[in-house]
Amino acid sequence: MLLIFKKRVREIGNRHRSLSGFISSEKINKDVVFESSLERDFIILQEFNDAVSCYLEQPFKVKLANDLSYTPDFIIEYFDESPEVVEIKYSDDPLLKDKKYLEKLDLMREFCKKNDFRFSLYTDVDIRVLNDEYLNNLMHLINYRNIYSFDIYSQDQMNKMKRKMSKILDFLVDEGEMTIKNLLFKLKLLEEYPGELLFYLWYLIANRFISCDLHSKINYDTKIWKD
Repeated sequence: MLLIFKKRVREIGNRHRSLSGFISSEKINKDVVFESSLERDFIILQEFNDAVSCYLEQPFKVKLANDLSYTPDFIIEYFDESPEVVEIKYSDDPLLKDKKYLEKLDLMREFCKKNDFRFSLYTDVDIRVLNDEYLNNLMHLINYRNIYSFDIYSQDQMNKMKRKMSKILDFLVDEGEMTIKNLLFKLKLLEEYPGELLFYLWYLIANRFISCDLHSKINYDTKIWKD
């Protein structure tokens, strides 16, 4: 269903009163634009959500009853669930008490129900408060996901990086589950590129080559393992 919506219908420009920008998405292989830090955080959650197959911001515009129109913030397609139309708002946004806006949301819910979509309103409570440490971890790890796309590395450098990370994975398979601190200590004893270890480790965790509990704050005592 989502494959119909390949391009956002409304371009997002710079806004003086909110944070706007884009995230390079590996899930949909394009830049995803956000117009608030809350939307940015929501996008990060989708990037790491294995149940999500793809998503799109500002996917379509709907003409509703009473001369109202509506453009959702996102549409999410899941592997095993019906598509979800999403509205993002801060919990203290005055619009959430505005009768015309609430009427628009009710009409949009009816539209979604008729078209086999789900409709959800997510606030900062849903996105940030309920995810807390998980989101903090993802915001750190997402910076390490796309290191091979950096133009600063030559092909020879990238090949060396791959070989070094393969050694880390092999070592973890042989040794089994351990803390990040123990892994760093043991590899440093082997004089294996100590200055680069954390950089490679974050990449491997961010891209699911190494597993850990992402719902607890990642630190040197975090246990990691190779599935």
